Amino acid sequence: MTSDATSCETISDEIVSATFISSPPAAAIISAQPGDMIVAPLAAGHRRGAFRSGTSEFDRYFRSQAGRDAVRRSAAVFVLMMPDEKIAGYYTLAPATVLLPDLLGNGTRKTSRYPPMSAVRLARLAIDKRRSGRGFDIHLLADAMVRAQAMAGVVALIADAPSKTVQDFYARQNFAVFPDRPDRYFWPMAGN
Repeated sequence: MTSDATSCETISDEIVSATFISSPPAAAIISAQPGDMIVAPLAAGHRRGAFRSGTSEFDRYFRSQAGRDAVRRSAAVFVLMMPDEKIAGYYTLAPATVLLPDLLGNGTRKTSRYPPMSAVRLARLAIDKRRSGRGFDIHLLADAMVRAQAMAGVVALIADAPSKTVQDFYARQNFAVFPDRPDRYFWPMAGN
């Protein structure tokens, strides 16, 4: 196994085991008061069939693929559970790497003299459309940021933004856009 593979495996283990702490570094962006809601790793007992985000790709993934990804540890899937045990939303985290020139946007695609750096990829974040508009998306994003921040050596949380609506969401949360990828945003992790 290469050191990159070992590093990604370690990060994957850290993603799954990271816990939500009470004072997240993302406190400035939290506008929702969660009350009795909890964010937890996806488990076999979670009923996913009724979840509808309004994006068929995300709904299909959540119903049919998320459980397999969690078991294989290719992605960590976290769900926002309401007091009635219904799922209000979910997000996925996966290990990633990033090159410094990609973050800085120097405009060139030369081979970097810097090694790839560890990052965490927030590939999906979805809220059940019956629960939208209540700040649950920001609550899940803050949880993802705290989990990423808790991992040693991670330099950024990278977020996929496949639509204008999602791009606007990350821009409102002060994420930086990759200079040459308008569908990808990042949040630098300080102190890692």
